[in-house]
Amino acid sequence: APVFFSGLRYEQPVSFGMPAEFRNPVVVVSAIANNYLFGNYCSSVFNVVRHFKFADHHFFSEQELRPIVEFAQTNHASIVTTEKDMVKLNEMKSIIEHSAWFYLPMEIYFITGEEAFNGMILAKCLARQSQQN
Repeated sequence: APVFFSGLRYEQPVSFGMPAEFRNPVVVVSAIANNYLFGNYCSSVFNVVRHFKFADHHFFSEQELRPIVEFAQTNHASIVTTEKDMVKLNEMKSIIEHSAWFYLPMEIYFITGEEAFNGMILAKCLARQSQQN
């Protein structure tokens, strides 16, 4: 079986809270399986003043978010989170819409072999389609 190698890269911050210009420094908020990798990436490209880490699949409460927002405002910082966490945080409109929140979109890419992978998937789909007809 062929082996394909891929990588991950983050794109530029996208606003999803109160419309605002992105500013550095940043406060990082994450609730993913490996908070360290996300925090490490953020530290390599931003001036991170604090990283609020939560367990994977954490559901945020207003009581948790208010001090984060206050900390960011006191430090004149944007709040940066993952694309995954942005989906959950968007449900907290009463908190999010009053502060500068941003998420980092992710892109998965092939290091090598993208055409071979796409061809293999297409061949499987066509074979299945012909079996159903």
